[in-house]
Parts: sequence; structure tokens; C-alpha cells
Amino acid sequence: MNQREVGRQRGRAAAQAARAQDFHHVMQREFAMNLALFPSLGEGHDMAAGVLEYDTNALACPPDVGKFPETKGLADRALGEREGFIESSGFTVVHAAYFYSFSSYIWKHINARHVARYDLTAVPLNCTNVFFPRRQRRRNNQRQSR
Repeated sequence: MNQREVGRQRGRAAAQAARAQDFHHVMQREFAMNLALFPSLGEGHDMAAGVLEYDTNALACPPDVGKFPETKGLADRALGEREGFIESSGFTVVHAAYFYSFSSYIWKHINARHVARYDLTAVPLNCTNVFFPRRQRRRNNQRQSR
């Protein structure tokens, strides 16, 4: 089986998982949240077009197989994944780009150029950024200091 077909099978499986949730609304909510988090993008920023362009550019520039032989076939697998995702689910290319590249788009492309304004967004009620050290480690350090 060639890598393109392997990718299609993986894409079909991913589409089944995405269809289980309300994928379109999740995508729209993520777009809105990140537009609020990065106000310097401006109100006219089209998040869907941006992630689609980012995904298209990433697929158009596969790694050099001469330098990185372990990547042989990965570009075909990535294209196959998107094809299988779209054909199995009825989603659009924007949905596929969001599914496969949104996290990278936000944290490597947007966050590298714009300041995230967490102070402007609502604080989540069930998340914390507080670090709690493990008690085991502290006890071991106390024993060693005696």
C-alpha cells in the first residue's frame, strides 16, 4: 500500500472522530477566541483564510528527502490524510486545514508575530497555571539536608 492510501485511511478515521463532536462550532469558537486573544490581528482578519494559506504553504514545501531520508513518503501521506478527511466527512478544505494545522498556525505563525493579550480574555474557571511541586521530592530533599 502506498503512502497516499495510508494517509487516506488515517484521514477517514480522523474524520469519524471529528464528526462525533460538533466540529464546525468548535472551529468557529477557536477562531473567535484567538481573534480576541490576538487583537493586533485586527477585526478584519480572516482566520479561516489564514490557516488555509498556512496549511497549503506547508504542504507545498515538503522536506528534502536527500537530507532527511526518513521523511520519504510523508508528503504524500499528509496529502492523503486531507483527501480522506474531506471525502469521508463532507467537510471543506478549511475544516481539514484547521484539523491538521491550526495549532501550528497559531503558535508558530501568529504567536511569533503578535502579542497574546491574556489580560483581555475571560479567565477560564477550571484551569490554573499554578505549579504544585510533588511532595515526594520535597520530603527527599528534607531527608538529605539532615
